[in-house]
This record gives sequence, C-alpha cells and structure tokens, in this order.
Amino acid sequence: MNRKIKHSGIIESIGKDFIRVRIIENYACSECSVASHCNASDMKEKIVNIYNLNNIKDYRIDETVIVTASTKIEFNAILLAFIIPFIIMVVTLFIVASTTSDELLSAIASLFVLVPYYVVLYYNRGRIREKLSFEIER
Repeated sequence: MNRKIKHSGIIESIGKDFIRVRIIENYACSECSVASHCNASDMKEKIVNIYNLNNIKDYRIDETVIVTASTKIEFNAILLAFIIPFIIMVVTLFIVASTTSDELLSAIASLFVLVPYYVVLYYNRGRIREKLSFEIER
C-alpha cells in the first residue's frame, strides 16, 4: 500500500526547473474555531522545492496547491540521513577499537568516516533529488 503525505501550500516562487512552495503546518487545532488566536508556537512554516515538472508554466505565484509525497520517500530520506550514517559510525567504532584498543582514536575515526559519506551524498544530490521528490496536485 502506497500511502501519500499531503500538505496544502502556496507557490512562493517559480524558477527555471523548480517551483518553491511554502507549507504551513499546524498539528494541534486545524478544526478549532479559535485556532488563529492561539497556539502560534505550534505552527511550522516549511519551504519545499519541487522538481521534475513538465508543465511548470501552468502554475502561478500565490496559487494554492497540494504538495504530496509517498511514505516511501520519507523512509528513504531517513535512511540516507540517519540510519546509514549511524551504522557506518558504529561499525567503524568497533573495528578501530578492536584493532587499536584506543578509545579516543576510535571515536575520532568513527566521526571522520562520515566525511566521505556526506561528500558522496553531496555529489549525488541530483540523483537523490529525482528519487526523493515531491509532487504537486491542484
């Protein structure tokens, strides 16, 4: 089952190959009649760039749209940002600790091993952007 995450947003700007959408999330009281007067700290504003659009000229600034993403995208983003680096750090920590018996060197090595990982992510950001992209619905 491929569930979708949906958020309403307003087009803030339109670039050559992307649309920037501003999303305001209010988790607690979207149904409440006094929601605009309270709970302002619970509102979060996010800016999302949406790529891979064929009909970019059909959209206008300040147009209200719905930004969607599948839950698979969410899992893949968490995997790339947190789970894989954690596994790399732990494996490096144990390998260096078992071979050198130096805790300080093990800790430093487990941190510095992430530098090549994030460099590889940076240089593959275009490919990652294609796989972890949002879509627009009207």
